[in-house]
Amino acid sequence: MNLIELARHLGEEIQNDEVYIKVRMAEQKLEIDKEFQKLLSVFNEEKAELNEQIAKKSPDREKVQKLNLSLQEKYEQISKNPNMIVYRQAQEKLNDIIKKISGIILKSAQGGDPYSDEDYGCTGDCSGCHGCG
Repeated sequence: MNLIELARHLGEEIQNDEVYIKVRMAEQKLEIDKEFQKLLSVFNEEKAELNEQIAKKSPDREKVQKLNLSLQEKYEQISKNPNMIVYRQAQEKLNDIIKKISGIILKSAQGGDPYSDEDYGCTGDCSGCHGCG
């Protein structure tokens, strides 16, 4: 088996993993949550409206302020949705696994021991990073 085939096999294994399945199930719950979808739709509409206002040469400051406040409220409601909480927790666990896998691959490609339990260092994905130095 060559490296590309191994990577595809790893991809299949990730999709069969319990954590991946939890993420997909949580996504499905969000998709069928009518209240959540309505709130998300209104949030996106208001966000587009805010961007239009800001792009104007002379934006209506009062309207911008009202939209900002409304977006903050909706964001808090979205964040507190029980299905969103489950989704974010599951996605965070999956991201951690993917970061560890990426770290093992990168470390191995740089000549490191793929079986060591030490920190895997920079994976090239800065989303969870606290800086390079």
